[in-house]
Amino acid sequence: MNVQIGIFDSGHGGLEVLQYLASRHPTFHFNYIADLEFMPYGTKSLELITSRCENIIQKLIDEGCEAIIIACNTATAVAIDSMRDKFDLPIIGIEPYLNYINKAPQENIKEGSVGALVTPITFKSNRFKNLKELRDPHNLVKVETIAELAPLVEELIKNKNLEIVKTSLHALLADVAKHRWKEVILGCTHYPLIAEFIEEVLEAACISPTASVAAQLEKRLGLSTECMVENKSIDSSFRYLNTQDPKWLDKKMSDFLFWRYP
Repeated sequence: MNVQIGIFDSGHGGLEVLQYLASRHPTFHFNYIADLEFMPYGTKSLELITSRCENIIQKLIDEGCEAIIIACNTATAVAIDSMRDKFDLPIIGIEPYLNYINKAPQENIKEGSVGALVTPITFKSNRFKNLKELRDPHNLVKVETIAELAPLVEELIKNKNLEIVKTSLHALLADVAKHRWKEVILGCTHYPLIAEFIEEVLEAACISPTASVAAQLEKRLGLSTECMVENKSIDSSFRYLNTQDPKWLDKKMSDFLFWRYP
């Protein structure tokens, strides 16, 4: 199936979803927009985030995209309902995978054993509050917000200094580590990009919604997924635009996620 997919985020967090989808659907064509001019969304006003989503989705539609992934938990929480009202095409969002506690073996889910990391705006949004009440009515999941974590991932991509980022990560997660979680739900698309490093610091397994997002897109496109297997070793190509320097470029995944392609 040859289809054009548009993906966007305030930065490069959506590359996790792109990589997953590209490895499962090698005939898909991907257009990715990193809204670095306004990154991070997690500290911006609701009005600005909504405006950015509208402008970027329209741009991706103008490029011929037949489905859009809002690869940002904050933007999903703030704007996905209004975007679905405005645009007549599949728009897939990303939410913290709180429903994990209802899918996992119940003997593994104990109070204090599972935590979640989200951005401040996601945490404050009505959509997240409703999600938490629906999926975690007994308040088993402790939620922490760290505004600096997504920018740290962007710093890694920009400066390619893994050791500095690892040191900073230890400092940012020091208080969170005291919870001694067994598992941590990653509530920002940037976080799965450095899941292996987060796991080292917290000594907890990371839970990501990436596969669920891909499954939702595949369902909306009417695809059978029985034989599809993720292969992260594929260095996928895609069209890329950074809003600080707005021209389309041909990029490969290794241009950004260098630590995954030694």
